[in-house]
Amino acid sequence: MPRLLHQFAVLGEPVESASGEWALRYDGDGRAVIARRDGVITWAAGAVGSLRLELDGVFVVYDGDTPIWRGDIPIRGYTSFQITD
Repeated sequence: MPRLLHQFAVLGEPVESASGEWALRYDGDGRAVIARRDGVITWAAGAVGSLRLELDGVFVVYDGDTPIWRGDIPIRGYTSFQITD
C-alpha cells in the first residue's frame, strides 16, 4: 500500500499509516474517508467521486473532469498527504 498521496495524484489504492491501523480510502459508496482498521470513520469527503490532492494542498473531489467538492483547510501548500497513527 502507498504511504503518501502526492500532489496531483488521484486516490486509487488506500494510503495507509505505518501500522496499517488508519487509511485514506474509498468507502462502499465511493466517498473518500479516513478510517480505522475496524471501520470507524473519522473524516469523509463532502461528495462521492475521485479524490485528488490539488496544487495548493487541498483535497478536491471530481465527477469525471468536473470538481464537485473542495475541502478547504486553514493551512495550504502541502505537496503530499500521509496518514499517521
